[in-house]
Amino acid sequence: MSIKVFGHINPDTDTITAAIVHAYLLNQTGQKAKPYRLGEIQKDTAFVLGYFGVEKPELLTDVRVQIRDIAYDRPRGILPEKSLLAAYRKMEKEAIKTLPVIDSDKHLVGIVTMKDIAMSLIHGGMDFLNTSINNLLIDLDADVLSGKLREIQGRVGILTYEEETIYQTKLLSQYEILVVGDRYRLIEAAIIAKPVCLIVTGGAAISKELVDLAEEHSVNLLVTPYDTYRTSTVLHQSNSVGAIMKANHIMRFTEADYLDDFSETLSHSKHSNFPVVAEDGRYKGMLSRKHLFNPGRKRVVLVDHNEYEQSVAGIEQAEIMMIVDHHKIGNISTMKPIHFRNMTVGSTNTILYQMYQEKRIEPPDWVLGLMISGIISDTLMLQSPTTTELDIETVEEINKRLHLNLETFSHELFLAASQQMGDDPSEMLSQDYKEFLCDIGRFGVSQVFTLDDEGIQKNRDALLQSLDQKAKERDLVLAILMVTDISKRGSYLYYSKKAQDTFEGIFEVASQGEFFDEVVSRKQQIIPRILQAIHLL
Repeated sequence: MSIKVFGHINPDTDTITAAIVHAYLLNQTGQKAKPYRLGEIQKDTAFVLGYFGVEKPELLTDVRVQIRDIAYDRPRGILPEKSLLAAYRKMEKEAIKTLPVIDSDKHLVGIVTMKDIAMSLIHGGMDFLNTSINNLLIDLDADVLSGKLREIQGRVGILTYEEETIYQTKLLSQYEILVVGDRYRLIEAAIIAKPVCLIVTGGAAISKELVDLAEEHSVNLLVTPYDTYRTSTVLHQSNSVGAIMKANHIMRFTEADYLDDFSETLSHSKHSNFPVVAEDGRYKGMLSRKHLFNPGRKRVVLVDHNEYEQSVAGIEQAEIMMIVDHHKIGNISTMKPIHFRNMTVGSTNTILYQMYQEKRIEPPDWVLGLMISGIISDTLMLQSPTTTELDIETVEEINKRLHLNLETFSHELFLAASQQMGDDPSEMLSQDYKEFLCDIGRFGVSQVFTLDDEGIQKNRDALLQSLDQKAKERDLVLAILMVTDISKRGSYLYYSKKAQDTFEGIFEVASQGEFFDEVVSRKQQIIPRILQAIHLL
């Protein structure tokens, strides 16, 4: 199972490129890894991926434990035409109590349990048989001397009476399947009575004349080495599985189902074993209560985040192998020590470049292109206060290989970012949105970039309404939109009306949309200020 590498929800360029770059590094070091995204990519990210010819990662929505992650049992199924004795022997050999019944195409058609077999032998009619000639040949170790029928069905008569009694009571005509020992006159009379099947016990030698007579009367003539008592016992065990299996309302799971759902089903079900099937109904295996313990977990690597609120659904059930981040240390915890790389730099890609150097792996140009794009995007072309000397050095080192016109490339990247603002305020708020926990609840901060604030001013009223709606839907104590004007190197701040007093107290402003010069970093200039102020309330 490959390692899933992904960044935060509402992904930006740094988080998408970091996921791809890190997955490539893991693969180069012998670990099978695949990058994912936790949402739709933004226009500036699409520009970067297109520029360097890279496909966008696959969408990932949940990492809860699924049935496919579990080493569930895989007993081979049994065909419905097989005998109960064959089913019992199979269950005994594999030490199981529930057996799936499948058709010739391996589709699940039923379930049979050890209890079902036992109850059929106890309460079932011992005098009726519904099976195949093949089952009788196997279960009775018999030979077929005549007859062409494949399926046998009817009442069973054991000819143990005196011949006179048999003739007087007309027993030969009352049964479709007759069982007799080495009583040759009775064998001849039985054949003439035209039963569906005549079984001769004790391995008695049958003359050619009797075989020809059986052929003439279309009688299936079998000879078994078993004595009459054992034959009569095994006969009932030779009934077909399909005659007693449960075929309706079978609770089943697919590999895409979640272990949580199985656990819930198990809690209110009298059954303890359930079949696993493919989407087309083909049988895959069996689940039981024991699989709830120590289940297989998805192996994941987090980049550009380390908080539950910013990660994928079900992250608590995943096995976190590694975290590479440049944000504050959040609330994600692990069951065992992991490699946690956290540095005070402006971009996750700066850290990843160092990791490539440490492992002496030379990245191809497209990987370098993603790295430099992530750094430029997250540091606003190295102008953000989060920018460090290491970020600057990394960009310089990478560009020695790429020879990009950084000014032109950055302008095109940020132009793509500003074009994503559009006319839909709710979409704008979701583009690069993060939530955080504080002492009084949760708050959310969206950040968008622009080269011209006209679009914001035009949609001001709708924007404020969307902020209020966001705060209500997400139950936030504060919702903020940070519109960063790259050309002016500052940001306009908007906030939800419900939190007006809180916001104005923290940022000392008197109105919506005030411009904050040199404020361009959500991570370093907005979030810490909010957390510190709320902590002091």
